[in-house]
Amino acid sequence: MAAASKTMGLGFRAPWFDALIEGHAEIGWLEIITENYLWDKGTRRQTLRKLRESYELSFHGVSLSLAAPEEHDKKYLQELKIFADEFQPERISDHLCWSSLGGHHWHDLLPFPYTEENLKLITKKVLNWQDTLKRPLILENLSAYISTNKNEMTEYAFLAELCRRTDCQILLDVNNMIVNAINFGIDPIQELDHLNLAKVAQVHLAGFSEGSIL
Repeated sequence: MAAASKTMGLGFRAPWFDALIEGHAEIGWLEIITENYLWDKGTRRQTLRKLRESYELSFHGVSLSLAAPEEHDKKYLQELKIFADEFQPERISDHLCWSSLGGHHWHDLLPFPYTEENLKLITKKVLNWQDTLKRPLILENLSAYISTNKNEMTEYAFLAELCRRTDCQILLDVNNMIVNAINFGIDPIQELDHLNLAKVAQVHLAGFSEGSIL
């Protein structure tokens, strides 16, 4: 089998296991949803060990909740560190958003005001996470359906400044950028000018459907 490209990966889904387990010439790494495997010590963890023999892994989480107005979840951080130490993923990413408060977690990835106050809060959290994980944290731009008049900067100016202050990296989701451009009348090319593209460690490519709410 020809060597797989290290530049192209695939979001892993369980039904694809048999087709992927022996490796694939065009797939260099697999992205998993961290929480699907983090707390499972049985079949799912065994599946991941088998996949790790043929692929690099990328952990993509949904529970970091960086923008929540409270301290980070120390228990989750320690569990993630142990998990990462075992599997040595190529990347660890999550979303620049909030999804929990007071110990309660939602499945929604929620937007927040892009203010200096929030920038300082999130900078502190990112530095703490990176110090524990001993690697850059990779943050994904958000697909949002509401905005606020409290913003002091754009999403991408906020993300660029966060990268400057913490040396974190970016997971650039092209679909999310287009959705926000449609929802809020944003020029996505102009927004990209805010970013240092050398900080983009990964790109998500996925489709979407335009529609209306009745």
